[in-house]
Amino acid sequence: MIIGNGEETRVWQDQWIVQKPARKVQVVRRDLEGWNRGALERLFPDDERRLIEQVRPAERRSKDKYIWDYTKTGQYSVKSVYWVQVNIINKGPDDVVKDQPSLDFLYQLAWKTDASPKVHHFFWRCLSNSLPVAGNMFKRHITREASCLRCAQGNESVNHVLFQCPPARLLWALPPIPAPPGGITSDSLYSNLYHVFNLEKEYSIGNIQAGLVP
Repeated sequence: MIIGNGEETRVWQDQWIVQKPARKVQVVRRDLEGWNRGALERLFPDDERRLIEQVRPAERRSKDKYIWDYTKTGQYSVKSVYWVQVNIINKGPDDVVKDQPSLDFLYQLAWKTDASPKVHHFFWRCLSNSLPVAGNMFKRHITREASCLRCAQGNESVNHVLFQCPPARLLWALPPIPAPPGGITSDSLYSNLYHVFNLEKEYSIGNIQAGLVP
């Protein structure tokens, strides 16, 4: 939520600080930029007041508007919804938060890769988790097993097929390319693909091909 003049946002009903008769946010806006600290102290407890003060209002003349928190532009996208589903909604309380590249940024790298349109489309399907791997087919009740047919180990995900399955690990061990610190077989598909997308920046295609062809 971007707060402008505060006239259209209801303090007690609208979700504008991420965390009743309706009042307008206008009552706690100053005539100039910023918040009316006196009004904040009268109306809100300390913890909520601190959250509000972290919200930087826009120009007073602009209108309030809703934005999507999970993209840089504030625009809603299907890609960002998938990211929220995987990284926030489906994440258990004991899951470790991993430092992963932005999904929007990965899509940009995928389309900019020097490759054919078919390869671009393949990368897009990888990032969108829309490849017909056993794990996805099982979730859609198309197959009875989610395990990998090649190694019979665990759930066959896109990351497993491309990076973690023993045959895939063998293929990645062949090229003369140093693996990233976490290994090309990281549990994170996004981290692995980020490394792949940056190969052409770090290593010349000629050297890679020379190491692969006898």
